[in-house]
Amino acid sequence: MIMSSLDNTIYTREEPLDPHIRIDVHRLTVRSAEINWTPIPSNYFNTPESVGYLQISDSPTSEFETVHEITQRHPPFYIDDNFMSTYYRSPVVYYKLVFPDVNKESRVFSSEKEPNFYAAEIIRRHLIQLREGHAGNLMYLFIRRRLKERCPDCWDTLRGQRSKANCPTCLNTGYIQGYYNPIALYMSLSAENAAVRQAFEGTEIQGNLQGWTAGYPRISMGDCLVDANTREIWNVAQISMTTHKRVITKQEVVLQHQDEDLAIFQLLQRIPITPERKDLRHGEILF
Repeated sequence: MIMSSLDNTIYTREEPLDPHIRIDVHRLTVRSAEINWTPIPSNYFNTPESVGYLQISDSPTSEFETVHEITQRHPPFYIDDNFMSTYYRSPVVYYKLVFPDVNKESRVFSSEKEPNFYAAEIIRRHLIQLREGHAGNLMYLFIRRRLKERCPDCWDTLRGQRSKANCPTCLNTGYIQGYYNPIALYMSLSAENAAVRQAFEGTEIQGNLQGWTAGYPRISMGDCLVDANTREIWNVAQISMTTHKRVITKQEVVLQHQDEDLAIFQLLQRIPITPERKDLRHGEILF
């Protein structure tokens, strides 16, 4: 099971992670960033030809791509000259180090600033209010793909946009598969311009909702949220953030109900059938 922690790292009990290796991201210019990491143990390189890899993804859990090779004599930093072009498409970039010869890797670190004690305490209290104070609804966050391969069925390369609606290949995102696997989170919801309709199966809410949640996992415009109880799908139309010393502690969103987008209903196949799983933690990644 993969979990998210308050220090912007992702960890799992099944994988051979090295907790002593950490990665820091520092902006250098408008277009570039410096990626630093702690010194690598010499026994991670069995031979002079052994290499490690710095990998990048717009998801904290999957589909990392190698951007740089690391040798035993390599200084512990790398200049990412594509940082800004990546950042425009994905607000959060994730990095990790992998050493295949010894089956070791670092935790996953994000490009966002890590919280200090006070920011972490603010986030912790928000989570208590949402989960233990029963203010939050269990939701499943689907992070929209922004960095991977373009859809071969609907993406028009010349025009730089999709050429058809309701594409089952990309779920109308322009990228193959559309969204990453869901992340459980708790969110407090309130109606903004929503109309409540009594349907045969139960109460349905149509229109927009307002909601807030803790500072992680990071939500971006275009992501989707599925209500675990009603299984309604909501698109993130607006988002604002509360910060403490540049650390995001609270996220407020406006959610737009998805009732005509047929392709996106494929997301319902990726979530548990049981409506409310009491054992799910905030930030837990499913599957």
